[in-house]
Amino acid sequence: MKFSTLKRWAAIPAVLAFGLFFSFTSMAAVDGRLESADSSGVKGWAWNSDNMDQFIDVAIEVTPAGSGQPADTLTVSANNYRADVSSLIGDGWHGFSCPIDWSSLSGDEFTVAAYAVSGEAKVPLQGTITYQKSAGGTATAVSGTTSGETTADTGSETSDEAGPGTGILPEDTSAETAKAAEEAAAKAAEEAKAADDTDDASQTAASEAKTALGPGFNASSDTDTASDSSVSDDASNWKKGDSLGIFTTTGYCNCSLCSGGNGRTYSGTIPKANHTIAADLRVLPLGTKVMIDGIVYTVEDMGGGVSGDKIDIYYDNHAAAVAHGTQRQEVFMVSAK
Repeated sequence: MKFSTLKRWAAIPAVLAFGLFFSFTSMAAVDGRLESADSSGVKGWAWNSDNMDQFIDVAIEVTPAGSGQPADTLTVSANNYRADVSSLIGDGWHGFSCPIDWSSLSGDEFTVAAYAVSGEAKVPLQGTITYQKSAGGTATAVSGTTSGETTADTGSETSDEAGPGTGILPEDTSAETAKAAEEAAAKAAEEAKAADDTDDASQTAASEAKTALGPGFNASSDTDTASDSSVSDDASNWKKGDSLGIFTTTGYCNCSLCSGGNGRTYSGTIPKANHTIAADLRVLPLGTKVMIDGIVYTVEDMGGGVSGDKIDIYYDNHAAAVAHGTQRQEVFMVSAK
């Protein structure tokens, strides 16, 4: 009896470790964004691209300025329907809204962060907000830890980022916004190159792509390409090669909702349907040509939410981009005939 009891106790750490591992692996495809805060609370969206029927639990941490500990942590489910989220990811049932009683919290300025949670697993969502009670209005989320921009409380929101796959719906399409978006994209690309890649999905996809593309391919270089870009993208000019794996694909266009309406890709080209795609440049560098569903595309763009095994396909209009939805498609390398 004593031996059996000891065996049971010895098995507990293994069971806990398995449960923790399962939680982390099931959260690998979770993405989302904390978008804004106002006098009533905060809102955003979160989803699991591998399981669109799953509703993600989101923990909202509210930390007073100058404090290292949250004053309050609230948990909500991302199960609200939003048409703008549907346009973005193809399924609108992943929005969340979390009421916050700011008057119950001591202090005037707070940092708000959001995390997707499942058991012991905790995945940070994009965006951090600095909200000031005395300022009122709406504070929109930004990347990093800098303060959000406070706007009039009219229900409209602006953002410091734009581009395919960002999960942001910018409404200001002025030249200043376009310039800021370009600068943010350039900075993100530099940080992606300099950072030590700890994202498992990106690391796996990059390794598999590098292996498939063969010697001489450098997944961190923007100048290396898989093929000669001087040859037309007409599929008849290309030979389908080895598979790079199954990628999650979405659609975007040049409207203000999808990419800020700037008219140019990150590489400086004018995007074209059946030609332009956005990808994680650590996985598929600028200029790389791949074949998806019989069409040859060129990597000319990037986006804040396009990472690892994700690709955003450019369309000439918003309706076509939305119609693409979210798909799992096999991506192939190509070689000129």
